[in-house]
Amino acid sequence: MPDWSLVRSPHVLLALGECDRMGAKDFLGRYGVRRARVHTLWHHGNEYDPQAVMGAAHRHATGRAATWDEDSGGERGAAEALTGLGFDVVAQEQPVVAPRTRKAAPTAPTATAPTATARARAARKTVPQQPAVRLCPRCHVAVPATGVCDFCD
Repeated sequence: MPDWSLVRSPHVLLALGECDRMGAKDFLGRYGVRRARVHTLWHHGNEYDPQAVMGAAHRHATGRAATWDEDSGGERGAAEALTGLGFDVVAQEQPVVAPRTRKAAPTAPTATAPTATARARAARKTVPQQPAVRLCPRCHVAVPATGVCDFCD
């Protein structure tokens, strides 16, 4: 597990500069991490991957890049360490990359399961028609069901 206490703000700034020079894709590949799913590090209007940045910052601090295992905290641990150093790390409400789901096999329409077209037709037929609102020609107020304006007549 990486010792985040060895990493200081100047090490993180060096890592951010390295990412800017290399480009995000090469930077992620160099430090062996995937794109962050939940957390984003923001610095001067640019976004960075917190795990890759902390891996590079750890290398700048100790001479060797952080190794990621189950106990290292991964993306969340890196985000917490960066927040502790005063950097702006934002957590998304939903993952950036949605998990893959298997689609159900299509079923043949039956009498008990109407098709989407049949459901749409049925929905159109069941919408009640709203009566037209009559307005008084003098004051332009809605006329009640009696047909006589309450204000003018």
